[in-house]
Amino acid sequence: MNKRRPLILDQIDVGALLEAFVRSRHYVPSGARRIRSQEHLPLALQSHVDSVVWRAWEDGSRIWFVKAKPVSCEQATGLEVMFFDMDGRLAGSGVWIWLANRGWVLSNPAAAT
Repeated sequence: MNKRRPLILDQIDVGALLEAFVRSRHYVPSGARRIRSQEHLPLALQSHVDSVVWRAWEDGSRIWFVKAKPVSCEQATGLEVMFFDMDGRLAGSGVWIWLANRGWVLSNPAAAT
């Protein structure tokens, strides 16, 4: 059986959605500087830079690292977002759905880590 991804997943900019999500949830302090290169990440986080979209910021000795991939949702844009601590351990994750009238909504809070 040939499963096709919904057309919307092929048209979205996951990086832009991830940045919008991070800003809207105030995940990173306003003064934090974006890390754009994998080489500037600690080794523990470099192993998480793979085929998914990632973003990282630093502020002094603190680093915020998050990665995301699109998920198929009915009539909405969804992201599976994974948050990692500075030691490369998964700190939390969840699927968030963008709803125009409500913003980012956690799809299934009971399943989030």
